[in-house]
Amino acid sequence: MSARTALERPGTEPGYYSEIASFTQSHSILPEEDLRELWQRMAFTILVRNTDDHLKNHAFVHVRDGKWRLSPMFDVNPQPGRAPKLETGIAPEFGFEPDIRAAISAAPLFLIEEEDAARVALRMARIVSSGWRKALQAQGVTGGDIRRYAAAFEHDQMEAALTLASRARPVDDDLDMSR
Repeated sequence: MSARTALERPGTEPGYYSEIASFTQSHSILPEEDLRELWQRMAFTILVRNTDDHLKNHAFVHVRDGKWRLSPMFDVNPQPGRAPKLETGIAPEFGFEPDIRAAISAAPLFLIEEEDAARVALRMARIVSSGWRKALQAQGVTGGDIRRYAAAFEHDQMEAALTLASRARPVDDDLDMSR
């Protein structure tokens, strides 16, 4: 079931990650796990300038007895050339601007402490900023095309996330984002 269906949104009416979080908290069989994952997806979307995060690209899989799980993430499209704007806003008070600091401030709506969110965002930014070129190369992208994608990964929100060290506890560089 898409988030559009879950939130009963007609047509192309936009929504907010915070609304998806509310549905998740009420309907997920593992709400804390799904809320953390949803918040991480929002932060990732900001960090890679994913411009295709509309409500049909968030979904739930039915588990049993009217309970759901967040589906695997899909249809992520980093865009180097477009002016960044989220298709799904962070929360009504933060709007549709892709702002990593706003995402961190919204973390309590996902049952995550802001300090923990800052730590995860910093770790995620370090992983993305140090590995995006190799990830594209592994998919067969070369030379000029890699340079054209740089703006999707090297931008003000990535820099903001990389400077979060003062708000976050020390982090290690392992890939476990669940802590």
